This record gives sequence, structure tokens and C-alpha cells, in this order.
Amino acid sequence: MRGATGLTVAGTIGVAVAPVLPWARTGRTQRSGFALAHLAQRLDLAHTLPLQALLFAVILLPLLAAVVWTAAALEWRRVMAALAVVAGGVAIAGAVIVWRSSVHALAGPTVGAGAGAAAVAGAVWTTIQLGPRRANGEAT
Repeated sequence: MRGATGLTVAGTIGVAVAPVLPWARTGRTQRSGFALAHLAQRLDLAHTLPLQALLFAVILLPLLAAVVWTAAALEWRRVMAALAVVAGGVAIAGAVIVWRSSVHALAGPTVGAGAGAAAVAGAVWTTIQLGPRRANGEAT
């Protein structure tokens, strides 16, 4: 169980650190993931609810990583896994958006996608190890 938990927590911490890295070059300016999210909000580029939610979720990644770490420390494995999937999904989605855009991608999307994949893989591994739950809430 420790390997799965360790991978989940490490991946989620990587996801929280990734937005600080340079994600893209726009003109002569290197922008972090946080700066790109802020710029997209300021320029009103998120026209759909899922994109608006993604931009908001980027801001919450450090908090989400702290909650995942706390859930792991308290051995709330299902909570940890569920939140790690959310964090990993946000990082992967952000990386794909940057890669598909016209900006010059830097290291951030690669780190974010890799950390996001590790967080999701760790969460899936954890969930598989926990097994299904019975109707009364007990593990089988």
C-alpha cells in the first residue's frame, strides 16, 4: 500500500509545483502556469464552463495537494485517490491545452503532465489495492 500512496502523493505534489514552472513563451515573456491561467481569465479566453472551471482549478492545485497529503497521512485512501485524480486531470488537461495552442511550450506542461499521470496512476493503484466496498461501507 505504501508504494501506491507514495506515488499518489508524489505525483500530486509534482502537480502542485508544476504551475510555478515556465509553461509557455508569449512574445519575449516566459509565463508560468499560474500566469497563463490569469492571462486567459483576464483576456476572457475561457468561453465554456469546463474551461472556466479548469482555470479556477489551477489556482487550487497547491491546496488540493495539501489535502491529498493530509488524507494520506490520516490513511483516508479513498479520499486521497479521488482528489489525486482531480489534481492529475487538471494538470494533464492544462498541458494538452498548452501543447495544442499556438504558444511555444516550455518545461511546465511536460512536468505537469508527467506528475499528473503519476498522481492518477497512484490513485488507480491505491483503489485497486483497496478493493470494492460492500453496501454497508466495509471493504470486502
